[in-house]
Amino acid sequence: MPIYSLRRKFGLEEIPVNDQTKIIVTTSNGVTIAFKVDEVKEIIECDDAKLAEFPSIARTLETAYVDKVANHNGRLILLLNQDKLLAENEAQAISKMVSNV
Repeated sequence: MPIYSLRRKFGLEEIPVNDQTKIIVTTSNGVTIAFKVDEVKEIIECDDAKLAEFPSIARTLETAYVDKVANHNGRLILLLNQDKLLAENEAQAISKMVSNV
């Protein structure tokens, strides 16, 4: 299963894996993939009423993966669409890699 670093996606310097590092397994564009993240602080349920569309003025090709925003107890939370998280060329490369295994 491919593991993709979200630090790389967001242009951040890689850091060593530690006790806080987590792997989130999901399906993206029909391929099972794992995303490496620095940590998971909590998992919450958020009412649909608290969700808002990501502002169109902030939507670009680089932010196409941001699906919605929420205000949860005064914190701004960005909800990511895992099918849009990878650029088309990244998704194609991963699909090709998986099909060759």
